[in-house]
Amino acid sequence: QTQKVKTKLLPANLAYVIYTSGSTGRPKGVMIEHASVGNYVTWLIKKYNINKNNSTLLLSNIAFDLVLTSLFGSLLSGNTLHVINQDLLQFPTELSLYIVKNKIGFLKTTPSLLNHIISEDSSFELLINAQTLKTIFVGGEKIDIDTVIKIKQNKGSINIINHYGPTETTIGVATKEIKKVNVPIPIGHPIANTQIYILGPDQGLVPVGVTGEI
Repeated sequence: QTQKVKTKLLPANLAYVIYTSGSTGRPKGVMIEHASVGNYVTWLIKKYNINKNNSTLLLSNIAFDLVLTSLFGSLLSGNTLHVINQDLLQFPTELSLYIVKNKIGFLKTTPSLLNHIISEDSSFELLINAQTLKTIFVGGEKIDIDTVIKIKQNKGSINIINHYGPTETTIGVATKEIKKVNVPIPIGHPIANTQIYILGPDQGLVPVGVTGEI
């Protein structure tokens, strides 16, 4: 028999606190609510069709909110989350082989780690020929154009998503699916139920085409 468990959990309740210095250089704890995480994961799973055949693995420290895409994206879609030995990250070919053998469906990684993974010819060949790997989310740093070009030229079918967003906005709130490489690669458009404003020096909205700050 199944039993229903009642909970008083509300969307405004705290989901986690994660520490970051943001752009200020001063460390602080950022409080993220369940509503924000729920919106992000719902959008992620629906937008990129993360179904039962989209397991993934943790490629960064759990203290870095970049990993939450893998953590929640896999578990809340009924997939497997592979927690690997971090020593494996030092060996690109072994890591790519792990991705192939375990039929990994999507990755969330930094540009520097992705560049490291494809730095060896054997590792690169394994990665681009991994039949189950459909999507790579890249965030946490400025995306590396040469890495994107190298992958897309050899496996045009793979989705490479430029993922941007400060910790305060919950993981990432702007995405750009890179179908054709343009320089510079834009951060893209806001995810569902979010908005991005471009402000001028007076903190007012600027017209379309005018340079400002996010």
